[in-house]
Amino acid sequence: MRHPRALVLFLLITSGGPALLPPRASGWQRTLPDIVGLLGFGGDLGESLDTVALGDDVVAVGSNQFIVLRLAGASGQVIWRYDIGSGASVAAAVDAAGDVVAAGFRGSTYADPLKFTVVKLSGTTGSELWSRDVMGSTAGSAAASGVALDPAGDVVVAGFVSDAGTGEDAAFVKLSGTDGSEMWRQTIDGVGYADDAFAVKVDPFGDVIGVASLVTSPGTASVSRVVKLAGGTGSEIWRKDFPDDPPVRDVFRAVGAIVVTGDGDVATEGDTGSVFMLSGADGSELWSHDGSGQQLLAPPRLALRPSDDVVASDLQLGVVVLGRADGHELWRRTVGCQSFDVLDAMTVDAGGDVVVAGSTASSRSASCQARTGRSSGDATTLRRNPGSSPRTPWQWPHPETSPWRDA
Repeated sequence: MRHPRALVLFLLITSGGPALLPPRASGWQRTLPDIVGLLGFGGDLGESLDTVALGDDVVAVGSNQFIVLRLAGASGQVIWRYDIGSGASVAAAVDAAGDVVAAGFRGSTYADPLKFTVVKLSGTTGSELWSRDVMGSTAGSAAASGVALDPAGDVVVAGFVSDAGTGEDAAFVKLSGTDGSEMWRQTIDGVGYADDAFAVKVDPFGDVIGVASLVTSPGTASVSRVVKLAGGTGSEIWRKDFPDDPPVRDVFRAVGAIVVTGDGDVATEGDTGSVFMLSGADGSELWSHDGSGQQLLAPPRLALRPSDDVVASDLQLGVVVLGRADGHELWRRTVGCQSFDVLDAMTVDAGGDVVVAGSTASSRSASCQARTGRSSGDATTLRRNPGSSPRTPWQWPHPETSPWRDA
């Protein structure tokens, strides 16, 4: 079932600790009523929300419609809007020329079958350069969940398609960045049930890293699979399966979010917050770090600092940073204080500072408000250079010297 998330907010801060934050005069915030997340799509259809930088501007997707917005970095005003109606845009990327690729689906779950849709738009005007529907061998639904670009500007998309005899299969599809024509396709079937691919990255060598959810025994067992595919052909190089616990698809996934280090190793985080570092060469496990428990309402998020230390989402709108070499905990910070306080998005700036966006529960105790400095129903908006108010403790600089570091 789809459950709209009432308000999704994004926050961007550019400086270090409280003493370094600039005055608020240069800041802005923008509420985007068209850009909302859908709980349930986070499991079935990727993260359901995405923002990417386009120069100093921001591209935002994630909606009840297939909508893409470009927002001015200086003011947050909408520069252009692309809207093709019923469906949802759930992932976006920007190529070297500044053009935008967005992926998601067209159609309605309750009417015509969903169509796995990828579009490329002019970054300058928002006009459509090409559009491609990727379908399976039958007339059933298909949808995209994630998108990435390779060094040549070609497009790799994760999602699912409906195929004869196997039902919904996880799919990784490579499209030409020039015209959207299909270059290769790799589908993965569990046991003829509902499978899907929901995350994709391209490593420094042009090969594809993806994550798929596969049902291995309908109603009783499922696995989350990390797979590496050859960038040129789509052929499988290696796979690593993680049994889900409990073994019910789209409830608690063993792994989900992925990032790729500078030397091609792969970090992945699951719904319980556990993080695994895998060898890019063969998929073997290099280290693991146990999570704090099940994260509610939002999928896991991962990022990398310039040192390749791993930044992972944690419970109650929290962040934990793990050392690249062995996964030891460097520092941890929690903004929320209830299970429904969630981290919606996260990135790391060029200086290695961590920037997060999240939302808090609609009802908060007085002690919670006092500890976090945030009141009932707080959430984030797209914001640049906010002031030094203690009500916006959203960025954590280098942990060795940060006055915000938790004991």
